[in-house]
Amino acid sequence: MTSGTRRLLYFADLNHITPGKEWTIIPFPLNVGFMAAFLEKMLPGVFEVRIFKDPHKFLAALEQRRPDMVAFSNYIWNKNLQRGFARHVKSLYPGCVTVMGGPNYNFEEPEWVESFARANPQIDFHIEGEGEVKLYNLAAACLAHDFDLAEVKKAKPAGTGFIDPSGGRLVLLPLTGAPGAWSRLEGIDLDPANGRLRDLDDIPSPYLTGVLDEYLADPNFCPIIETNRGCPYSCTFCNWGAMGKSKSAMFSKERVIAELQLIAEKNVSRTPYLYIGDANFGMFARDVEIAQLLRRLKDDRGFPQSVYMYFAKNSSEKVVRIAEILKDMTPISLSRQTQNEVVLANIKRGNIAMETFNSLAGLAKSLGIDSKVELIYTLPGESKASFYAGVRDIIRQNIDGLHMFPAMLLDGSEMGTRASRERFGIKGEWRRIDGCAGRYGPVRAVEYEEIITSTSAMSREDHIEVRLFHFLQALFLDTKLYKDVEVLLGERTLFDLISDVITRQTEAAPSFRALLEDF
Repeated sequence: MTSGTRRLLYFADLNHITPGKEWTIIPFPLNVGFMAAFLEKMLPGVFEVRIFKDPHKFLAALEQRRPDMVAFSNYIWNKNLQRGFARHVKSLYPGCVTVMGGPNYNFEEPEWVESFARANPQIDFHIEGEGEVKLYNLAAACLAHDFDLAEVKKAKPAGTGFIDPSGGRLVLLPLTGAPGAWSRLEGIDLDPANGRLRDLDDIPSPYLTGVLDEYLADPNFCPIIETNRGCPYSCTFCNWGAMGKSKSAMFSKERVIAELQLIAEKNVSRTPYLYIGDANFGMFARDVEIAQLLRRLKDDRGFPQSVYMYFAKNSSEKVVRIAEILKDMTPISLSRQTQNEVVLANIKRGNIAMETFNSLAGLAKSLGIDSKVELIYTLPGESKASFYAGVRDIIRQNIDGLHMFPAMLLDGSEMGTRASRERFGIKGEWRRIDGCAGRYGPVRAVEYEEIITSTSAMSREDHIEVRLFHFLQALFLDTKLYKDVEVLLGERTLFDLISDVITRQTEAAPSFRALLEDF
């Protein structure tokens, strides 16, 4: 590298995109924006950074210039797309350093990581968990070794995983405490117990530093913020707690306020929509103040019109208060997942007492707030009978809506590990993710998700029946059909109506029977 020449680094956080199709609910690339901002802080002026969401734009950029490094995210909705583009990068520029990180990794089982790394030799390095410091350290190692890939691997950069070319073994290096690993962590305040930054504000804001200005000026994406990071819960079906090592940390309130005010001023998204990327919004007392700011921004500036968030897992009056403030911007979710105590133990989750739940649901209704409950079916230990009992129990409560989801097996979640599958007799099947497929020049990709279809407690046949119940429940509620017949049911419930439809489906009109059979 000649004096004054900056190295070119591309961040690829790609989404499947069809030109001409409305896709304005895709969020800004905040994840890699954090990494870009931290990299510029630690190595000012050294890298020219570009961030990509649109595969077409990324393809064009690759044809124009050779990057020194490409960093790929890894999510369930872009895993195959990212791997395909990594292969394309290597076909064009074999010496370009490639790295991948994100939540869609099972680092709890080294054999899984080794299998993934061997199956994807187009990815040189893999990063676990929070990536800002680890990506910086890898970039610093690449600079120190003039981006000679063999030399960089020989140096063993801390915080990375890779296949050692000399011995063919998988190497997994923690960020701190790995003898012989290359690191340049001076001036970074890390917690030695977990390798995380002690203060999240050490990561500069991608909004306040201008890193995401390109996306604020693009009408085809929606803004997203994080007010805190991590999750204190260990639900086995989720990989959020693992990503944050189960400890929540906060960005400063002053920073969050400044970001929201900037977004409201500069955002031009065609969809007036804001994502809050926290695992548990409403967990902290200050979240009420943040909600009040969102209300003022909507009332004064017209943005955001709608907010998408994950409310705190164990709902409280604080959550209801936030829902009241934002009641025309987001519904309140009183998350349950299951009513079965054995299943709750299996998935390492606790629910609030039903008495408290009913009190919160009643409070929400008195304040004119729409409330919904979320349930997941085919969880470990859940039978068809116990799930139906839970549905009956929820329907009897004072809530406005019920949302059901099939259990998914996510890489990075405890439930997706081999040990969990064997313990609970879990078997999954793959289905295509709607809207996640495309061809981009030489890269073709389709994304899939793995759904649990049987366990030792629920047969595949029972799962299919519950899935049909889910379909009918959505059909009746989402199309408002139920409201037309509810007054005729007397003491009977929606559960009874759907059960009768399933039991007597052979007596249905041919067109409706064909619909159920095709489903």
